[in-house]
Amino acid sequence: MKNLMLVSCVVLFIIQSCSTDIESAPCFNVSYDYWITLNNSSGNDLLDPATIDGYRKADIYIFELDEKEDEQVIQEEGLFIEPDAESGHSYMLHINNIGKSNMVSENTYQYYLRLSPDDVDTLKVEHMQNECSQSNKAIWYNGELVFDVVTMKEMPIIVTKE
Repeated sequence: MKNLMLVSCVVLFIIQSCSTDIESAPCFNVSYDYWITLNNSSGNDLLDPATIDGYRKADIYIFELDEKEDEQVIQEEGLFIEPDAESGHSYMLHINNIGKSNMVSENTYQYYLRLSPDDVDTLKVEHMQNECSQSNKAIWYNGELVFDVVTMKEMPIIVTKE
């Protein structure tokens, strides 16, 4: 199902970018939702409240760094959507605040995910974009390429924390 959705989005994006009539072509934006699994080295779900030494979802937030390198919280609530039968034990990480302040280069944004007082992860996302549509092209988690539409490396993003 996720593969079908991804392929559909890519096909729509290609059709849209090839259209000469921008006003009549369908515009779309792929949401900023990422399927993610955070496991410990034993394979236990770190977002499950039953996991000892796991993360409390209520304490996790997304931030950016200002020009003084101070944290500026950009989203604290509504980050995680609980897993369903189709996603296995992957959670949907939903980011609401995309903007120029997160931009590290054209069409590439970087966020910091504060998991605990001592644990910060980095999420960098590159988008494909034309006049009226945008979709994910590549995603790096802590510097590792975890999603790429070109090579079809797909979600969920699976992270093992030591």
